Amino acid sequence: MARKTVLVADDDRISRLIVKKNIEADYNILEAADGQEALAVLDRHPEIAVLLLDLVMPGLNGFEVLKALRQGDGSLRLPVIVITGGDDVLSQEKAFALGAMDVMFKPFSGAMLRHKVDNIVAVTESIRLQDELELQEQLVRAAEIDSLTGLWNKQTFCREAGKYFAAHPGREFVLSLWDLDRFKVYNENFGPAVGDRLIEDIGKVLAAAAQEIHFSSLILQGHDYGDHFLACWQADTFNEQALHDFVQQKLERLSPNYKFTVRLGLYLVHDAGVSVALMCDRALLALRSVKNSYDKHWAWYEDLMRRHILEEASLTDDMRTALEEGQFLPYFQPQYNYKTGNMIGVEALARWQHPTRGLLTPAKFIPVFEKNGFIYELDRYMWEASCKYLRRWLDLGLAVPSVSVNVSRTDLYRHDLETIFRNLILQYGLQPGMLRLEITESAYMDNPEQLVNTVSVLQQAGFLVDMDDFGTGYSSLNMLKQLPVDLLKLDMKFVANAEANKRSASILANVVHMTSDLSLPVLAEGVETRLQADYLEGLGCTYMQGYLFAKPMAPAELETLLRQAGVEKRLVAEGKPAMPAAGDTTDKDLELQKLLTVVPGGVFRYRAETGEIDYVSQNMLEMLGYTREEFRDKFANKFANMVYAEDRDRVLNEIRTDLTRTGGTDSCEYRIETKSGRLKWVFDAGRLYTDEQGRRWFVVVIIDIEEKRKHYGRLLHEAELDGLTRVYTRGGAERYINLRMTMERDNVCTFLLLDMDNLKGINDHLGHALGDAALQMVANQLKKHFRSSDIIGRMGGDEFVAFLPGLSNEKTLHRSIGELLHTLAGTYLDKEKQWPLSCSMGLAISNMGRTNFSTMYRQADTALYHVKRNGKGSFAIYNPQMQLKTETTQKQELPPATPK
Repeated sequence: MARKTVLVADDDRISRLIVKKNIEADYNILEAADGQEALAVLDRHPEIAVLLLDLVMPGLNGFEVLKALRQGDGSLRLPVIVITGGDDVLSQEKAFALGAMDVMFKPFSGAMLRHKVDNIVAVTESIRLQDELELQEQLVRAAEIDSLTGLWNKQTFCREAGKYFAAHPGREFVLSLWDLDRFKVYNENFGPAVGDRLIEDIGKVLAAAAQEIHFSSLILQGHDYGDHFLACWQADTFNEQALHDFVQQKLERLSPNYKFTVRLGLYLVHDAGVSVALMCDRALLALRSVKNSYDKHWAWYEDLMRRHILEEASLTDDMRTALEEGQFLPYFQPQYNYKTGNMIGVEALARWQHPTRGLLTPAKFIPVFEKNGFIYELDRYMWEASCKYLRRWLDLGLAVPSVSVNVSRTDLYRHDLETIFRNLILQYGLQPGMLRLEITESAYMDNPEQLVNTVSVLQQAGFLVDMDDFGTGYSSLNMLKQLPVDLLKLDMKFVANAEANKRSASILANVVHMTSDLSLPVLAEGVETRLQADYLEGLGCTYMQGYLFAKPMAPAELETLLRQAGVEKRLVAEGKPAMPAAGDTTDKDLELQKLLTVVPGGVFRYRAETGEIDYVSQNMLEMLGYTREEFRDKFANKFANMVYAEDRDRVLNEIRTDLTRTGGTDSCEYRIETKSGRLKWVFDAGRLYTDEQGRRWFVVVIIDIEEKRKHYGRLLHEAELDGLTRVYTRGGAERYINLRMTMERDNVCTFLLLDMDNLKGINDHLGHALGDAALQMVANQLKKHFRSSDIIGRMGGDEFVAFLPGLSNEKTLHRSIGELLHTLAGTYLDKEKQWPLSCSMGLAISNMGRTNFSTMYRQADTALYHVKRNGKGSFAIYNPQMQLKTETTQKQELPPATPK
């Protein structure tokens, strides 16, 4: 062991020599002649192990040295033996109180000195070693435990599980991995800090659950990352339903206002030789197989999952070579008009002629390409291949049908999509209408606004846009109103055995009739039997595609078919149900009776010129709770009276707009007052027609959407609230403000942008907890100060907006905003430090019909900048003469609020 160092602090040189002579054989000796010098030596030599300190010295005495050596917690880290020349009990007690470990009296023997120094060094070395061991244990513990949840991290979990499996050979265990659907959305809406708190709370719940009796089969638990949790169980008593239900119930208590769905991936451990990390990977594969599934909440790992992953990797390795070598082949499946027997078009479908696997169908490789991003390159290849064949068929003088090509959802986000199609058409000398572009219904839910804009641009360029797989995703008839597609492709799989299943038949008939009323052609794909085709024709759907007519075929086969078959040049809506004649109509009316058998709501009819209702179906009356006489008395048989007053102007405007755009159809959503006085939301799809006497009528199908709106409204509303302040998030505020602008276009409004001037100072001086309290306080004051109908939102950080419809009078604004700023400036966050809030505001005033959220935000931000430049704590109203960063703003001054 290395020699220890002893410092002797004594003003008597002889005493220092005596000490040195007696212990220098075993220790390095340093000397100091007074207290000040002793402290200086200690600063230069942190390795000193023991201090021998004389209590009585000139200048800084021993007691003062002891006081100087005491640390912030009042303890003395360096072992000190005090030396005194007399038997002064009070001095000894004082030295011990200041942290001295021992006392020696002059004169002392050399043996006694060596004994005391040796003992103290031995004790302190033992304590040091113990501290180091404890520190190492703490570091190891910290490296093993997930700091957020308090559970084992994945590395430790895998190590401990491996030990346990090895110690119990021949037994079976279950390894579970679970997570939450929509946790990423939760984090985005409420912020990572709120998400971390939820994960922390889950960790605490799981740690406590280990003691519960129904968790008796639990062996150990861990946290992987994010919302992924691991556990190991005894297989013979494990119950996946109990685990799922337990976690689901706990989550509902931890986050009652946000709906999570728990998904489990499960792996049966019967071979302890498999690494636990690989077991976790396999549980993850099982978990992914049920992600976003409607009815499955857990899955057990199967070797098929692993083979599927390996196959995906193999296809990914081969895909670029396949594209370069022309292994992808265009196949074409004809589409027919069942009534005439003529071909109306073909759909281009990719096949992969793999050198070792043979001919692969799209189901084998398209999902892989959508996942890895290669789908765009394949789509472009197929688009050009389709154009090449169109050009060839034209050159051969064949009757050429339109060709439908698939446009994947990722393609829709390309800014040059229209340019790509334009260039292809020009390159091959085609007309845009010869290429039909198919998008899937689910793409609409990803980004509706983006999709509508893209479709509109493509249609303006002359291309026809079809919606594929309608009915397999979020089937919203209101979506069809917003998205101007040219054709719906109805997948027969979503109404399998429709001719035999009454409910499926009703859904299918409803869709066909409603789209017919919207003058929107429908093509049914996947038609395989004559019975299906006859049934579809009876509903009025005559456009079909499927194995009943032809399988996807190579280009050469299609050329042969084109030489033989008649080809219709365009899709025309056919087979629409005739409208009833004017006059008194009853439920026995044949055409209305057809509607009544398939529509789950009801039907009514009214004169276009007068709004006079002359027919209401019985099921519509039952939906609203009225008898015919009560309905007539309540609404005076007027359509406008039937629509709730607050919705009336909007609905009439929407109908006029739809008629201008479509020439004869409309659709909208509004409320009707039921007999009980409750307001019920309905969806209305109407069609205008003219009878033989020249009178114009609206026949309207009406569907109850009350529960659907409530359900989605609750989810949407909760997702759009800021987790801390409970006002709208930026996205929610923007959506609702733009919606109000659309509904109240003739109204004026004020847009207020508020910035907290001193949030950083509050966070720095008072702590982030009071910073959060300040944000909550501002939000509460905004909600309290403005009307419940006004829209309040948090833009992020310390920025808030308030949207105030109908409020534009500057005098009123000056008074109202001034009062609000005074209230905020007089709000103190900390009673002891008296720290007040300070806020600045920029306002913009406009007519809702001539602006939008983005414009008003920019204007209010410009006004806010002028306030910030000129003193904060006040407000300014935007005017067009304001030049950002160059002009000064005429502010409305308020008495400044300063911390007391």
